[in-house]
Amino acid sequence: MLVFFLIWEFTATYLIPVPKTIFPSFTQVIWNFTDQSFLLTLLSNYSQTLLRSSLGFIAGFLSSFLTGLVLSLKHTASDYASPVATLMFSVPSVAWIPVLIVLVGVDEFRLPLAASFMCSYPPILYGMINALRTFDRDQLDIAAVYCLKHRTRYRFVILPQLMARVLPSVKTEVVMVWKTVFVTEMLVLPNGIGYLSLIYASTLNMDKLIAVVLALALTLVSINALIDRLEKKSSRILGGVDEQHLP
Repeated sequence: MLVFFLIWEFTATYLIPVPKTIFPSFTQVIWNFTDQSFLLTLLSNYSQTLLRSSLGFIAGFLSSFLTGLVLSLKHTASDYASPVATLMFSVPSVAWIPVLIVLVGVDEFRLPLAASFMCSYPPILYGMINALRTFDRDQLDIAAVYCLKHRTRYRFVILPQLMARVLPSVKTEVVMVWKTVFVTEMLVLPNGIGYLSLIYASTLNMDKLIAVVLALALTLVSINALIDRLEKKSSRILGGVDEQHLP
């Protein structure tokens, strides 16, 4: 990463014969974070995007995960739900935006919340259904032989398998949710980092535009790192059945 920033700095300073307003150097971009006016503007719009993306993703993840758990109660139910989930999953997330504009209107809260929900719910539900299809039924048979309680089966047999298959796709969907909210803000909303990026792009303020994109990229990298830690922690917590849970 350091090598990339050094190449960027050297190229923008010495090799590219264009104005700094078009291709700013790395130090010029970073210097914006010392500007109090820029920081206040960025934090104000960033907080809007963070709230919209987080609430929509959490609602979509919990809804899809609970739906998957309900479908796991009856194997044939997932077969009936699979065509609907596949159809919804096939629709690009940004394609829902014009539909949602008609359904919920250009509302600063409801529209991006609905867009982020529709970005996260179908793919995670699709992943849950696929996880149920590849479920190791032998483990359930063994749990039935030991007469494990339903709660114990869910925690130590079903949940570990579902989490192992779904969590990798969650990282992708987090990025997609932020992208969808970003596009929504660019198109119709009067605030958020998508709107802010459009303003800086229209005024050719490239150093501030790249600073906004850099803040977005660092956010997504941090979220993915957090999900990786949660994935490892959940695998330890839901690792398997020990002797104290056997009858």
